[in-house]
Amino acid sequence: MTNVKLHINITQGIIDAEGDQDFVWRVYEDFKDRIVSINPSAAPPIADNQDATEVTPDIQTVQADKQRKKPKRRASPVAVSTGGKEKSAPRITSHKPRLLHDLDTGGIKEFLAQFNLTNNSDIIAAIGKFLETKGRPMASVDAYFTCFHDASIKPPEAFGQAFVKARGNTKGYITFTTADDIELTIRGRNRVDHGDIKKTVDA
Repeated sequence: MTNVKLHINITQGIIDAEGDQDFVWRVYEDFKDRIVSINPSAAPPIADNQDATEVTPDIQTVQADKQRKKPKRRASPVAVSTGGKEKSAPRITSHKPRLLHDLDTGGIKEFLAQFNLTNNSDIIAAIGKFLETKGRPMASVDAYFTCFHDASIKPPEAFGQAFVKARGNTKGYITFTTADDIELTIRGRNRVDHGDIKKTVDA
């Protein structure tokens, strides 16, 4: 059997192997990936007394093998608004709301006084209708937070979660995909305009 020598220099950590072709080939297989990872532009080592095409695959083949071994990353789920059906939790729950000092909330207390608002979902729907009257059919969490503040209504501690609930399968009063594009659905508008939260006005 042909005696073969293999000389490997991994950044001056020299490794010599000598023996039959099968043994040298196994040594080469163990170290070829390390050589490519340290210096991708360098050609793999070639055993003495052997033709390069017999002993060493070309550099493109080695790198292709490395790519095939890498696991594929799965794409992160994206929050999708489906008219009340939630496919993933939106980032609205981690948003820290702030007051908007340039938002026109004039008359908000009088507007909300028309309704029997006993839960946060109804309050959010009513505020959404109020913002529509101010030319803001699509508004941010910050705009709603400002309306809570200016109407002297205590906001829920889990403020973003209240919007997830108002959008959910049971309520479906609003729709959104981010913290900046909240708007009323037809159900939410009907809840405000024709629902039982609207106070009866005595004749």
